[in-house]
Amino acid sequence: MIFECHEFRETDSNGEMTGIGITWTEARTLREKACDLIGRSLFAFALFVGAAACFTAVVGAQQISFPLIIAAFSLLGMAWIVAHTEVHMPGKKKWIVFWRDGQINSSDEGTWRTKVEELKSVEAEQLKQKKKDEDQPYTHGVRMINRRGRVIHLAKDVEPDDAITLAVMLSEAIEAVKYVDHRVVAKYANGHEQEFVW
Repeated sequence: MIFECHEFRETDSNGEMTGIGITWTEARTLREKACDLIGRSLFAFALFVGAAACFTAVVGAQQISFPLIIAAFSLLGMAWIVAHTEVHMPGKKKWIVFWRDGQINSSDEGTWRTKVEELKSVEAEQLKQKKKDEDQPYTHGVRMINRRGRVIHLAKDVEPDDAITLAVMLSEAIEAVKYVDHRVVAKYANGHEQEFVW
């Protein structure tokens, strides 16, 4: 999977920003495992067919069987296609939006009970370990922690560096929506106006 992570902004009819969202992709682990198994099987079968073609030619003192050679190369081509599909497989798209009024919406949970101002930190976390080098690299996820210490698991099935990228972008979005410029004009008794930004 090629990881994708983007920020988007929600605006009202006047063009004012009402929320900041992040969209990202998570690996389709089962599909990728299936592609890996099929690709390895096709590659092994292609080697077997190619070896059989060479063996019959040597032992039988005949010309190499071109149908078997064509079959072997066809199987190798199919194995390459499956491997390419696995590497470039689109991930599951997920999103979350932090609204200026404190609401949070996400693709998995809908509207959250937790409010934006309650979020204290966003962290990348390791969810599993690779036992072998050929294991899938999607060992990490991202969690949020609210001011009461409650852990909210948000993302999973991403690579370590991608989890850090997502955690940083989520943190930036939360900070931006918390401290977005709100311009309020306050009138004083002397008639002067003062614009505050906080």
